Amino acid sequence: MNSKKTVSISLVFLIIVFVKSQSTYKAAVVEFSPRISAYNPQDLLLENAAFYVDYIENAAELGVEIIVFPEDGLTGLNIWTADVTFESIAKYSTFVPEIKDEIAPCDYSSVNYYAKALIDLSCSARTNGIYTVINVLEKSFSSDNSTFLYNTDVVFDRNGVVIAKYRKVNLFNEAFVTPGNTTVTFQTDFGVTFAIFTCFDILFKNPSVDVLTDTISDVIYPVAWFSEVPFLQGKWYMNFFF
Repeated sequence: MNSKKTVSISLVFLIIVFVKSQSTYKAAVVEFSPRISAYNPQDLLLENAAFYVDYIENAAELGVEIIVFPEDGLTGLNIWTADVTFESIAKYSTFVPEIKDEIAPCDYSSVNYYAKALIDLSCSARTNGIYTVINVLEKSFSSDNSTFLYNTDVVFDRNGVVIAKYRKVNLFNEAFVTPGNTTVTFQTDFGVTFAIFTCFDILFKNPSVDVLTDTISDVIYPVAWFSEVPFLQGKWYMNFFF
């Protein structure tokens, strides 16, 4: 494991130890600088997903039970250009299974439906037996076959099954993306129930406060972060919730 990955994961272990609630668990949050160009948009997702797989494997070797990747980690922020169109941005999207269907995209590798990057990450979560949280641009059809795009956090369980997906409610300069309208929590087999929301959401009561209850104090918070010292703002966010 290279030194960059070791430092990133170790710093986050310290954070999680201080904010744990119901039980002790080991978690990793990856600071990731994605590739921002490739032959085509789906290749870009696939190339960045390959880096994710390396992180997942390394985290599993360290006994990590849940690993979290950043918002826009598979695409980079560069896709949000001034001349972006619905058609251009949709090329980076993927369908995501509905939670009620209990689907592992890993089982659909022979079907041209889910993005190959989503399939690979589902398979990696299964192979390494680790809860995995990623952020994708989700594509969804409405009842009248209209296409909608969402900024979506996806949670795989240890078997690669999609057990939760959260659609960002409060968008920030995300053209052609539809805001979500529900709060999301999910349970793990290590005794912790997590709330989940994304980046700009933290400035709004819905969902950052509304999702919390007396029994939920652990939050998954994917962010398209700026380049800065890791603890510069982290303590402010922790103090807000705990």
